[in-house]
Amino acid sequence: MAAVLAGAQSLHACSFDEPVALPTKESQRIAVRTQQILAYETGVGNVVDPLCGSYYVESLTNKIEEEATRILEEIEKMGGALEAIRTQWFDREIDAASLRYQKEIESEERIVVGVNAFTVPAEEESPVGAHQIHPESAQFQIDNVKNLKATRDQKKVRLALEQLRQDSGKGESFNLMPAIIEALKAYATRSEILGTIREVYGYPYDPLEVVKSPFSTH
Repeated sequence: MAAVLAGAQSLHACSFDEPVALPTKESQRIAVRTQQILAYETGVGNVVDPLCGSYYVESLTNKIEEEATRILEEIEKMGGALEAIRTQWFDREIDAASLRYQKEIESEERIVVGVNAFTVPAEEESPVGAHQIHPESAQFQIDNVKNLKATRDQKKVRLALEQLRQDSGKGESFNLMPAIIEALKAYATRSEILGTIREVYGYPYDPLEVVKSPFSTH
């Protein structure tokens, strides 16, 4: 409903079990019914702006615009988005906002139904069951990747990733697709390709810090 009132042109309601598994038939049906109730019962889609003329909504809209403009001006002053990425300004701001949000929840300054108010005991099991990947299937994929890395031409992989690394440093407007395609032809993995690009922009090669960068000098 909030998305529709905000002017969304298309809407997708996620099923309730998507955070932990592939959607089940039952959860997907509930998600679809949610959209159908909005479309056919509420009448919220019958006009372009259901809340037109609401002083409260307009004031909130103005507040969002003012705050967004302030942030954009701050980014512009520091030299643009690339500089904000290089100095990890985005990361610090996101971390600070997440910390504020969590503190508000823990102090109950912000009420989140089912989290810090109106809670019920945790379910012992999923009401519809969660999709489980068979251990043998997972191990099969792991073995395939290990075999690929052991049998591919390591020199070609290294050269292709090095070219991708150089191209990534040429700016956000530079087309990386040719270098990515060549890396794939050399059988570089997706994590190796993304890690190479991430590292150029100042992010960890592996967000989980498990895999070491092939370009590391340490």
